[in-house]
Amino acid sequence: AEITRKDYNLQDADIVLINVNRLEPNKGVPYLIEALKILNQELNVGLILVGTGSEEEKIKSQIKRLGLEEKVKHFKNIPDELMFQLYTLADISVTPTLYEGLPLVILEAMACGKPIVASNVSEVPQAVKDGVNGFLVPPKNPRAIVDKILEIYDKNLFVKMGVASKKIVKNYDWSKIAKMAIRKYEELVR
Repeated sequence: AEITRKDYNLQDADIVLINVNRLEPNKGVPYLIEALKILNQELNVGLILVGTGSEEEKIKSQIKRLGLEEKVKHFKNIPDELMFQLYTLADISVTPTLYEGLPLVILEAMACGKPIVASNVSEVPQAVKDGVNGFLVPPKNPRAIVDKILEIYDKNLFVKMGVASKKIVKNYDWSKIAKMAIRKYEELVR
């Protein structure tokens, strides 16, 4: 069945963000939670958080401490089909990673036609063209995340950037992605 924002109490949100990744220290999720707190001082902003990992309890207690339980919908161990449906509910994909190659989730979000706000680290700028299909932000900087999300909202760049994301990902060299997937797989096996 088609899911809607209403199913997750997100129907009144001005903006719905999505973050998909393992909840590990290098993913920078606490900076996104900080940004969410700031954003909710002026708008109604929800976050779909998909993932599990060693930082999960820490992030949960941060969400609680900041009074954001109502704003964050946390999913874990979900089938890909639901994950892609959740992407369709969201307005902007946010990846505040501190370091890693090019997170596959960025390309997945682009394929779903989403604007991307992501850290300006390693290979991310290959996929996220600043000001075109989203914005690059310095890592560990909640304020920068807030500013760029507000810019997308204020200038109503959702559709324009989403279309650009789809276009860029279509032209993206998928053999690179295959290499990344293999690298990821090798890391897991190690």
